[in-house]
This record gives sequence, structure tokens and C-alpha cells, in this order.
Amino acid sequence: MRLWAFDRLGAVTSQSFDIHENALMFISVVLGYLWMAPKDLGFDPTIYGEKGSRYVEITRDARPERYHLDDVIKRQRCVAGRATTCWEVHGDKSGQSFVVKDSWEYKERPEEGPLLKKVTDAGVKNGAEYHYHEIV
Repeated sequence: MRLWAFDRLGAVTSQSFDIHENALMFISVVLGYLWMAPKDLGFDPTIYGEKGSRYVEITRDARPERYHLDDVIKRQRCVAGRATTCWEVHGDKSGQSFVVKDSWEYKERPEEGPLLKKVTDAGVKNGAEYHYHEIV
């Protein structure tokens, strides 16, 4: 058996071992994965779940807001890269629909949020309207 761990930058692997000769190691591995927190298994820690619903929370203008994830619009499936996912969401209180773009950030690229805010503040028509952004 050999274990692999992947993230947006690449992969790390363990030394291989024979599960028949080292049963204790095999049991430790299985139990380790069973006891891992969802974040450690690769689930997004900024997406919460409650009663079969998933949502994200933000604080805008010093007030907390909750947006329920309705559906995936587009997901870029990849092992390495930004793994961009666009979600259709609706506000908890307003019911208004939005699109949330969730992706990994590369520090050498400019942030998209401030650029989109600048375009929205300038009154550019027929483009995405800025609502909020956050680096987690």
C-alpha cells in the first residue's frame, strides 16, 4: 500500500508497505482516515452544512449574511490549478440570487475582487456586478 496526498500545488507520497506483513500500519491508516476532520480530507472549510442544505457566511457592512448554495453552475475539475467553481446561491434574508466564484488564489496574480469592484463603481454596463469578495 502507498498513501498519496494531493493539494493545489502537487502531491506527496509515502513509502510503500505490505499490508499483510504490517497489519498494524494498515489498521492505523484506515482508522486515521476514518477519524480525520472533513477539512483534512479536502473538503472546503468555508462551506457549511445544516439540514441537508449547504451555505457560505460572510460579514458585509458589519452584518453577517448567509447564502445558500443552490447548484453548481460550472466546476473546473483538476488536481493542480485554481479549481474554480461557480455556484448559484440565494440570500438567506433577501432571497436574491447571486453567483459565487470560489477558487484557489495564486499570490503572483492580481486579486479579482478589487478589479471587479472598480469596474462596478465606474458604472460599466453588461458585466458582472461586484457584491463582495474575501481571501480565506
